[in-house]
Order: sequence, then structure tokens, then C-alpha cells
Amino acid sequence: QLFNMCMEDELKDLESAPLLHIQGELDNIITVEHADRFLMTRQTAKGKNKFIRLPGCDHDFSDPKEQLFAMQETCQWFTDTLKA
Repeated sequence: QLFNMCMEDELKDLESAPLLHIQGELDNIITVEHADRFLMTRQTAKGKNKFIRLPGCDHDFSDPKEQLFAMQETCQWFTDTLKA
């Protein structure tokens, strides 16, 4: 279903919501091209956005170092976002 969605239409109601997007560049399920489309859609959003790419990660974040980095970034993002 994700691949058949019109992201621009589906995300309109969420444009003021904060977003953290962490993308594994080796992900063959949600590809970098999909992430790029998502990033382009969110560039005009009013909410706080943070996009991170992990060059050694797949869909399951199998690289241990990048998995730890993703968890740290997620915790920090929640801390920063929930303060506001």
C-alpha cells in the first residue's frame, strides 16, 4: 500500500507534526528514492523535521554501530521535541 500512496495527499494532516526519519541506505524495502520523496514532501511542512541517513544500515538496522547511533539520535530527538 505504501508504494501506491500519494504521499503529498496522505501527509497533509501531519505537516505540523514533528518528524524524525532515519533511513538505512542499504534498505531494499523502503529505498533511498522513497526517502528522498518523503524528504521533498516534508520540506514545506511546518513541523520540526530531522532526516538522518545511515550508509551501512538495511531495513532492520543490522549494523550494530549504526543501530546504536540511531537509538541515541532517537532518544535525543524525543528529549528535544518533548521539551518544546
